[in-house]
Formats: sequence, structure tokens, C-alpha cells
Amino acid sequence: MALITQIRKRSGLIISLIALGVLGFILMDIQGNRSIAGTGNTLGSIAGETIDYQEFQKTEETLFKNAGGDPYARRSYLWDYLVDKILLSKESQKLGLGVSTEEMKDLAFGTNLSPIIQQQFTDQQTGRIDRNQLNEIKKAIENNSLPNDGRKAWAEIEKEILKEKIQEKYVNLVAKGIYTPNFMAEALHKEKNELVDILYVKVPFESVADDQVKLSDSDYESFLKENKGAYSQDKETRRVSFVVFDVKPTAKDSADIKAKIMAVIESYKATTEPDSIFVPKNNGQITDLYLKKDKLEGMLKDTASDLPVGTIFGPYIEKNSYLAFKVIDKKVLPDSIKSRHILLQASTPGEIAKVQKTIDSLKLVIESGKNSFDSLAVKFGQDASRTKGGDLGYVAQGQMVKEFNDLIFNKAVPNKLYTVKTQFGIHLVQVTGQKFVDQTPGVKFSIFREAIVPSEETQAAVEDRANKFLADNKTVEDMKKSTAGSKEIEVLKSIPLKANDYSLGVLGAGEASYSIIKWAFTGGAKVGEVAPSVYTYKNQQEFYTDKYVIAGLSGIQKAGLPDVASIKDDIKVQVMNRKKGEMIKAKITSKDLNAVASSFASKIDTAKAVNYASPFVAGIGNEPRVLAKAFKLGVNSVSDAIVGSGGVFVIMPVNKIAAAPLDNIAQYKASAREQFRNQVSPRVMEALRKTYKITDDRYKFFN
Repeated sequence: MALITQIRKRSGLIISLIALGVLGFILMDIQGNRSIAGTGNTLGSIAGETIDYQEFQKTEETLFKNAGGDPYARRSYLWDYLVDKILLSKESQKLGLGVSTEEMKDLAFGTNLSPIIQQQFTDQQTGRIDRNQLNEIKKAIENNSLPNDGRKAWAEIEKEILKEKIQEKYVNLVAKGIYTPNFMAEALHKEKNELVDILYVKVPFESVADDQVKLSDSDYESFLKENKGAYSQDKETRRVSFVVFDVKPTAKDSADIKAKIMAVIESYKATTEPDSIFVPKNNGQITDLYLKKDKLEGMLKDTASDLPVGTIFGPYIEKNSYLAFKVIDKKVLPDSIKSRHILLQASTPGEIAKVQKTIDSLKLVIESGKNSFDSLAVKFGQDASRTKGGDLGYVAQGQMVKEFNDLIFNKAVPNKLYTVKTQFGIHLVQVTGQKFVDQTPGVKFSIFREAIVPSEETQAAVEDRANKFLADNKTVEDMKKSTAGSKEIEVLKSIPLKANDYSLGVLGAGEASYSIIKWAFTGGAKVGEVAPSVYTYKNQQEFYTDKYVIAGLSGIQKAGLPDVASIKDDIKVQVMNRKKGEMIKAKITSKDLNAVASSFASKIDTAKAVNYASPFVAGIGNEPRVLAKAFKLGVNSVSDAIVGSGGVFVIMPVNKIAAAPLDNIAQYKASAREQFRNQVSPRVMEALRKTYKITDDRYKFFN
């Protein structure tokens, strides 16, 4: 269903008079066994079905044409969707899962509408399912009167309905198989309700200086073996080290930008041109709405409501920009407005022109008194409000789509008729009521903004520094030596990266990050080598270069448990703490908490009402070994030293409260079962991905 949300925002098709989102999703039917394969190269394979690069690319273009945004995120999204679709197809065939014709009709048009239909055909103004659209589509299908494009569009919607329903059935099969036996219910009840109060002494690892600890490879190997589940991986990863040269505006850049906006302000004060001409001509904006103080931010909120009409204020700095504004007008606005409308749906220029003529005719009929607004709304309206004579009730500012909102709040006079075009079509509108609660006037203003960004000269100077750094440093080790002791730049290291990743730590996602990762996997580099080019990052809001990055390949970790050399830096702190813990433990020989606290300049603390089901304990942290020992020990018994993740602990339970008897075990079992069943849906696809073989070679194809 999430894929539909993405697609329906990006393409449209008129089926008769019905505005219908076209999915255009050219994938296989969930119950089919056909691969997306063409004559191009293989992009990957999912459970034995190959994915062709050219076909994948065509699908991406169809779904996301003119969509904007991050292409790497889109491809990842599309790939994940495709994987889920094929895996569900495999499972449904093995299990005999399907959707009958009658069930499909009910999901599309009946009383048990699919979430796909609910999402596609919910009226955004009323929040209700538009049954009129659905009934017209159903009628067109039964009469075989849908145009060819319409049939294709509906076929794709049916595929989405089918996939969604199959996934629901599969999840339900797994969930229904979950059973909670008596012993488990009793154990869960005990974990939640058995309480213990403890006294404890915590000796932090910092009590042992780092230089007192000598680590060997065997220490690292031992740690990895004990924690193999946390560090083993199913795919090869690589690490990138990089240096970032940030591009920041200089004092001169800021002064030049301030002078620029000052010149606009002086011209604004002197001009005889109306605001509507001067402001856009000088790259300013005029608000469409009258905004009250609570809708404003920053300096506008603090000053605009108190300034006389015509006042120009600024420049001032806010959100890394110089700003200036003029109070154009003030007006007391209604807090909510009641209106009604007659909506005729249209999207193509031809349909809009035709519908506009109909709306104009309806307007004349109502104004002449020959027919009433509500009766014509019932007869001609094409949304759910027509059953109520077009009545939309009272709405607050901003609840309707922009064009409709601007009309009823800023232009319309009560009881007069107006027409307005929105994304839904053409509306004939009448305001029928206004409520004034807050008499504070709203402000209409113009505003000018000049972002404080580095000049081209500043960007070029930083680029020169980056290029010189690259020329002088050909290895990761060279980069570390060059930046040692520097307060401006440092060598940063990425987390383990997979071949199709497109986000790189603090650098974020995007083309440059993807290019660095692609180079690390396909550039033929050896560990320690630096990439031959400087990577450029753009500020996506202000469209200037804000970073130059030099990157090097600092490590390769094969699938499975990593070797010490590739992961030593990542686990050094944990391994050192582990060894410090053993050193501290060896020094603790007393069973007296006061003596232990005194020996390590620590203190005795208390933790009350600790239960096993809540692993985090205030003052202690998340220490499962400490909790386990607390419930195992008898009251007033002192533990041996316990090496935890945050320090070494010595504890003594001082009070235990047993869990009350479980009176209604059947009810508790049912509650626990539902809790476990609710966890199935988000995990089932992850489990399937581990069951089937999936080869993903996208990184070899996309730049």
C-alpha cells in the first residue's frame, strides 16, 4: 500500500469523468511466475527470478517521472517492494493462498474495502470513501465501457489489492500459529510482577587508567567469539575514511549580502510601484493569507502585529538569512467558516473548459432564483457532500486545499457565489456562515530573504585547499598524519557499508555519498588507498557547494565473523572495558559493601522495585547480568563482583516481593498471545528475505 501512496501523487488519468490515480506499475501479478527479464543485463535475482536492468529502469521512470527527490532512495524503495512481491508470490503458491473473484469484488466495491481502495478513493475534504466514484467505475467495468488506459489502470489497482490481501493472509497464518502455553504465561507474569529492592556499589571502568591495560589480539578474538551474534554479518561490508572541507561564508560574504538586501529596502521605500509589482520583481513574496500572531514565527511574530500598516522592518538575521518585511494590511478574520460547494471533477484542459461552462450555467441558474443551491448540488455534485446539498460545515483556517481556503477566508463575501479551480476540479462555492472568536487582526505582509551563503570566490578557495590536500595525501595513513592536531579538519570513519548503500554517516544521502560508496566497491582500490577525485556536496536548500570531501578505503570485512584487524578500532573500548572489569573484579575480595565502596572511592546506592521485565534501572542502566543475579540471590546475600557493560557491580538484595498468584491464566495467555501476534507483521518479510536467496547487483549499474 505504501507504494501506491508514492505513485498516486505523481501521475493521473481521467477515466470518463472519474479522477483516478494511475499506478502504471508494470510488475508481475502476485500469483504469476514471470520474471521481469528483458534483453539487458541482470540487475539481480530474487528467489531464482532474474531482474533485468533495462526493465527495472523503465519501471522507475514510469513510477517516478518528474518526481524529484533522491533517485537512490527511490530505487531502494522500488527494489524492496519488488523483493516483497516476489517472495509473497513464492509463498502463496506453496501454501495455496489466493483471492477469489467474489472476494476481489468485495475488496474493490463491497462492504469490506481493501486499504488500497480506501486510500485511493477517500475524499480528502470530507475524509469519507467516495462511493460515487467507485460505483461509476464498477458500472463501467460491467458495461465494458472503460477506455483502454482505464482498464490498464484498474488492472494495476487490482494487483495491488491482491498483493495486500495475500500479505495479510500470510501474516495471519503465521500469527494464528502462535500459542502461549501455561508455563510461558506464568513466567511472563512473574517477570512483570516479582519485585526486588537492592543495595549496590558501582565501580566505573574509568577507575582503571587506559595506560594500565595492555590488549592483545587474543583479547579481541575472545571478545568476538563471545559476541559473534552482534558482529557477524551476512554480506561483505567496507569502511570509508574521509576528510571534510566545509564551505562557510566569510565576513565579507555576509556584509555583501546585507548590502544587497539594504539596497532593495531603500528602493522599496522610494518606489511608487504597487506591492504586487515591486515585490516579485525583486524576488520577494507576498503572503496569500492574513496571518494571526500565533501563526507567525521569529521576528515577524514579535513585531508585525504591533507595527502600523506600511511599515518596512529590517534587515535582521534569522535562520542563517537576512530578512526584511513590510506590513501591507491588517484585517480581523473569522476563526472558522461554513461553506457549501458543487464540485465537478476535471483534470485535462479540455475537461476543465467544459466543466467551467457547466459551473457558470449553474451559477446563473442559482442567481436567477430558478433553482436552489442545495438541489443542484444533489443533482450535479461529484463528491460525498452532494448528499447534504454540498454543505461542508464549519472549517478552520488551513483545513481546505489552498485555493479553496484562500477564497473562503480572504476573498468571499457571505452568500455570494464564486468559482475556484483546485486539484479536484472546478467548484461553485458559497460562504454561508462565519464565526469570530478572536478579534486579533491578521497581518498580510511582503517579505524579502537573502540567505547568508558563501560566495563563488569563497567556494573556489576551499576547493583549492581540498585539491591540494588530495595531491599531498595518497593514503588513509597520510590523511591521518596530515590532520593530527588540527582543529579544523579530522579524519572521520564510516560505519560498515554495504554495496547498495547510499548514505554516508554525517555526509548523509545523495549522489556524492553514493559515488564514494560505489568507488569503494567497484573502483579497484586497495585498503588504505585514497580516491583520485574530490567529491562535491551541494546545499539542497540554497544550491551552493557546502562541502568538499576526500575519501579513502580503510577496511574490507568479508561476510561472517570479522577478523580482528578490520574491526579492532570499533570494539577497542568494549574490549578494554572487559579487561578493566576483570582487573577491578580481581581487586574486590570483600563481601562488605561499605568496604568495597571505600576501596574504590564509590558509594552505596539503592534501586527499588526492580522487575525483570524492565531491563533499564535508574542509576544502574541496562545491565541484564545484574538483574539476573538480583533475582537469584537471597535477601541480604552479597554477590560476587559482576562485570557489566557500564562498570563492575557488587549487589545485595534487601527486600523481595513475590508476584501475586495468576488468577485468570486464560485471560493472561490471550493477552500475551495477542502481544506476540502483533509483532508478526513487521518481522515476517524480514524472515522471508533470510529464507530465500537474493542477489542485489544494483551498485554495478547505476552511477
